[in-house]
Amino acid sequence: MGIVIEKSFQGGRAELDAQGYRVESLARVESLAGGVVTFR
Repeated sequence: MGIVIEKSFQGGRAELDAQGYRVESLARVESLAGGVVTFR
């Protein structure tokens, strides 16, 4: 499964992994705290 922008601070990727899906992301956002986007 291809994801363009992954919000890695949410649990969606773990759920897909648990179901056996291979997940590839072009960008992974780690945080949106304080209005600042932090990429992983």
